[in-house]
Amino acid sequence: MEKVIEYTEAQVKGRRLRMARALTGMSRQDLHDKTGIATSTMDTWESGRVELNERSALRICESFRKLGIFCSAEWLLRGEGMPPHLMSGPEKSMLLYDENEINPQKNSFKKKSFNFPPFLDSDIKKELSFFLNLHDRPIFHILTEKFGNSVFDAGDCVAGVEENPKKLIGKVVILQKTNGETCICRLRGVVNNTAKITEKSETPSAQVEFKRMGKILWHRKSARPSF
Repeated sequence: MEKVIEYTEAQVKGRRLRMARALTGMSRQDLHDKTGIATSTMDTWESGRVELNERSALRICESFRKLGIFCSAEWLLRGEGMPPHLMSGPEKSMLLYDENEINPQKNSFKKKSFNFPPFLDSDIKKELSFFLNLHDRPIFHILTEKFGNSVFDAGDCVAGVEENPKKLIGKVVILQKTNGETCICRLRGVVNNTAKITEKSETPSAQVEFKRMGKILWHRKSARPSF
């Protein structure tokens, strides 16, 4: 019988980190020369001897983006959202906008601004803004309470892209109601602009009218605020 190898959480994160670094085509030493991240530190993360934490993941993502690789902390830590990839033209333009914000004429990308709650960490605001500017029809929501028994907790940020509602039946989605309010819910069914949803696991389904909805593609944990 073939032996099944079980990996620890730290090792799983390390495997994802190695995959992201492979896209750069760089050795640990090359990466150190370009970003300043010590080779020994990268080795402990990639091997799983030290578990990658959120602050370190954000640092790595910022370094990779400057090398032309898009990578999100959410993917490194939980395997969720967009996987690492070579940055497209719009993504690079957005990065240039951030670097040249004091001299915007250096690039032609027009960045959209959003109002985020003050309790959000600055790194989360930056990553969320990056996601929203990257897509044509983005939608996002910041939770005020935990969603059932899921991983989505109060203060968490989720974002996605508007999609055909009929393709989202049975999934947890971000929904914008006709009054402009957003929520996350499980979509049970949809007819025209009326959706049958469950907002809380302990409540029965309800019928609501909506403007648009999208599948969750990006999720970041945040410090739990006092709503």
